Amino acid sequence: MGEPKPGDWTWRSRLLLILGAVVFLGAGLTGLVGGIGVKVGSTVKADRLEREGEAVTARLSDYRSSRSKGAPPTVWVSYDFQGRAYRVRTECRVDDLCRPENATTMELKVDPVRPAEFVTAVGGADDSLHCLNSWKMIILGLFVSIMGGALAWGWVYQFRWERRQRRGAVPPQR
Repeated sequence: MGEPKPGDWTWRSRLLLILGAVVFLGAGLTGLVGGIGVKVGSTVKADRLEREGEAVTARLSDYRSSRSKGAPPTVWVSYDFQGRAYRVRTECRVDDLCRPENATTMELKVDPVRPAEFVTAVGGADDSLHCLNSWKMIILGLFVSIMGGALAWGWVYQFRWERRQRRGAVPPQR
């Protein structure tokens, strides 16, 4: 083991490559798989509650229109179910139905088993504002996963290249 030649991998560069691959793959797969899971779970729950949920009238408050393009406005939804009060911020996909000048109440379908879960008459749900519940997060997760996969491939390639170099440096046994 002599002095490393220029262009050789040091233990620090190997460690950074491995850590980069793990971080990028972990974050990317969290966004990709988690986003798909939340999106599918929310849709399935909304469909189930449309059929099986109990109708409740909720009060709307604190309407907030979105400043960013493509993001829906949000509203606080307050309702009572089985003697207990619930208050959650959710998205309002149909802006005109949530504006304070147009409506102060909205119909919900509440899950009788888990009353904190609901779907609104305009398609929003209790997990509509979940950080992973967006197409942007799924696409970002895909790109970050691809970058992590490229780093992992680079590490494997570098590892195999070094093995070939070591094999060539050792004289064959007779």
